[in-house]
This record gives sequence, C-alpha cells and structure tokens, in this order.
Amino acid sequence: EARGYVRQIGAYLLTAADGPRRAFGQRTALYGLQRPPMDGRRTALRVGPAATSLDELLPLALPFAMTNARGQAVVSFDPSQQQLKAEWAKLVGGVAGLEQLEQLEQTEEEFAAERVQASLHRTVRVEAPYTGRGELLGAGAAGGGPRFPLAQQFCTKLVTLGHIKSSRPDDAAFVDYFGASPKWLRAGVFD
Repeated sequence: EARGYVRQIGAYLLTAADGPRRAFGQRTALYGLQRPPMDGRRTALRVGPAATSLDELLPLALPFAMTNARGQAVVSFDPSQQQLKAEWAKLVGGVAGLEQLEQLEQTEEEFAAERVQASLHRTVRVEAPYTGRGELLGAGAAGGGPRFPLAQQFCTKLVTLGHIKSSRPDDAAFVDYFGASPKWLRAGVFD
C-alpha cells in the first residue's frame, strides 16, 4: 500500500515540480511549487524512537530527494532506530537523490540543542504520520479519514505552492527573470 502511495507522490512531483507556470490576466503572474526558504536552514526529517518503517520515512523524503530541494533536508535518526537506519542505507544506494540527503544520528537531547534547532527551517517528525497523530495528514485512518491523502495535499505540506505577480500585462522581462529563479521546485534536477 505505501509503495503505491510513494509512486503516486513521484508521479505528482514529475508533473507539478517543473518550475513555474504562467497565469494570464490583466497582470502577469507565475505560480508553482516552491522550494523551502533558501537561507541555509534545512528541513529535518526526524526519525524518533516511535518511527516504525520506511513506509513512514520514504513519502516524506521523496519531495526533497527527487527535486532540486534535496540539499535542503536532513534525515536525523534516533540511536534506537538502527534497523530502520540500516534499511534506509540499503535503499539510498538504489534511488537517485536519496544519497544527497544528509543522514545524522542524534539523541533527542542532541537534536533539541539550540545550535541544531537554529540550523533548521522546520522539523517533520516521522513517527507514524498515517495514524492520525502526524502533523501532516490530519485525521488519518485512526480519525476515520483516508489513510493516504491526495499526493498534492501531502506534498504541499512539505513544500509550498506560491506565486509572484507583475503589475504589467504580458511582462516578458518579468517572466524571463523570475521564471529562471532557483526558488521554483523542479523534479529530476540532479546537481
């Protein structure tokens, strides 16, 4: 079940994370999926003591691993998660992009340190996000909702959908300049 969901997330990202799209109207606008803030801070995917399998981790890692946001995430494993860390290491060698996600082993105390937290844009806890306790999915299976939300809903909890507008109609210089910005999320861009 989770494997199929990961495929759906991948298919969505290949379609949606292709840079900005142009909107038409009285003002020139670009919109699309955007990378997290590009200020040097990263998103931590925190695998704490309660995480159970790759089924929880992989859907959260994929929007980073298969896009130009891969350098903006880190996977932080609790030392109690040696088996999951070993499974992740096996998977990393066979999936392009995953190897570029930095992996750390940190106790809860080390992870909570002020220096570590200052280096993060946000923390996404990997503990059973599909059971209704996870911050990403709301009600979840335990709350009576769907076990897996639409891929678009899931991904936009990790990366934002944004836009930018020019006050001029058909502003080609605006489109050329802002369309090339590295802020737009792009799938399959491996540097």
